[in-house]
Amino acid sequence: MKRIALFAAAVTLCGVASFTPIMPVAAQALHQTQFDDGTGSIGLPEGWHISGAYRGAVQCTGPNGAAIVMKMPWAILSPQSSLMGLPAAQQTPVAMPGDIMTALREVLQKKVGASLKSVRASRVRGASPAYYLLYEYVQGGRSYTALGYFAPLTYGPSSPSWQLYSSAVVAPTPVFPKMLRTMLSMWRSWHPNGEEPLEGSSSAIFDKIMKQKRLSQEIIQEQFREQL
Repeated sequence: MKRIALFAAAVTLCGVASFTPIMPVAAQALHQTQFDDGTGSIGLPEGWHISGAYRGAVQCTGPNGAAIVMKMPWAILSPQSSLMGLPAAQQTPVAMPGDIMTALREVLQKKVGASLKSVRASRVRGASPAYYLLYEYVQGGRSYTALGYFAPLTYGPSSPSWQLYSSAVVAPTPVFPKMLRTMLSMWRSWHPNGEEPLEGSSSAIFDKIMKQKRLSQEIIQEQFREQL
């Protein structure tokens, strides 16, 4: 069902006229490749490589500036948040909780250095709210087209922030139609396994650092409470 939904979304958003020319172009052969941290795998065609992976999430880069990002969460600051006055907020995407379009524009501008030019949306059936988005943006004077799945992850009205969950395929606009079928095949081949990161992997080291950081904060808080 996911394969049908993903393909149908591509046809709907790209339009029959623009999608038809790529129909005869077969997807490249894929080689299922394991993530370095052992938390999943994805099929890679010739010319592609994994540039980063963490707990099932993965980023792959390919020829012509093409890329695939699966399970990427972006931190979005609520405009009513008390954190808005902090210097770091200037570089953090800002949008009302659940406002996917504004959040996407902010992410592209503040995290990618790109300007969103157009976007078309298709609501995902059975998910509330989630959308397939076909969008175009300009980065460094170059035009890119992307197709992605986006959903908000909110934590209640008292939370200062929320997350924009995203999985997307992107390529320079002139070659996007030719590369789309292969990139969709890669998307469908993505298999996170839910396992813990392998010992010694970059993911495991990152988890250890974060655990030590949280432990240090808890110790400081406990010492502070003892002094009261």
